[in-house]
Amino acid sequence: MIRNVVFDLGQVLFRFTPKHYLEKEFSSEKIDLIYKEVFRDKEWEDLSRGLINSEEAARRIASRSSVPYGEAKKILDDRKSFITPIDDNLKILEKLGSNGYKIFLLADFHEDILNEYLNEIPMLQQVYGKVISSEINILKSEKEMYNYFLKKYQLIPKETLLIDDSKHNITNATYFGIKGIVLKKPEDLSVELEKLEIL
Repeated sequence: MIRNVVFDLGQVLFRFTPKHYLEKEFSSEKIDLIYKEVFRDKEWEDLSRGLINSEEAARRIASRSSVPYGEAKKILDDRKSFITPIDDNLKILEKLGSNGYKIFLLADFHEDILNEYLNEIPMLQQVYGKVISSEINILKSEKEMYNYFLKKYQLIPKETLLIDDSKHNITNATYFGIKGIVLKKPEDLSVELEKLEIL
C-alpha cells in the first residue's frame, strides 16, 4: 500500500520552458548557442547542486563562452519566467494530503528560486518533507540522493511512490525499492495517479 507520494518539481509541479523564453528575448540565430551555454553546461548543474549562486554562474558563463555577462545574468534573473507553477498539479498535492497520504518533494532545484516559491505557494510549505539537490549538494542522477531521502524520513520503500519526468531518476529510485511513475507530460499526472487508485 502506498502511504508516501513523492513529487519531482520540474515538468511535474513546475513547467520548465527555457526555449520559449529565449525565443521571446533573443534573436533567433543566438537561441541555440545561448541555450547550450546556459542550460547545458556545468553552471546550471552547479546551481542545482547548490555550489554557486546566480551571480557566480553568470560570471563563469561569460568567462568561458560568447554569451556576455549581461545576457547570462538576465536569463538567470528571469528564471521564474520559464520555471512556472502548474496550478492543477499543485492542487493534487492538497487533495492527496487531505486523503491521508504523506507528501514529499524530491528534486533538483535552485535554492533561491525554490525559496521564493515556498513563500508564494502555501501548498509547498505544507508538504511533510523535502530533499532538494541545492540543499544537500547531491543530484537526483546520483543514487545517494534516494538513500539519503529514505533514511532522513525513515520511509519504507515499497510504501513510497515517486513521480518524476526522468526515466533515469525513476530507475535510481526503484533500485532502493521505491515505486515510480515516469511522467511523460505534466497534464498526465491525475490520470497516472488514478490508474494506481491513489487519486
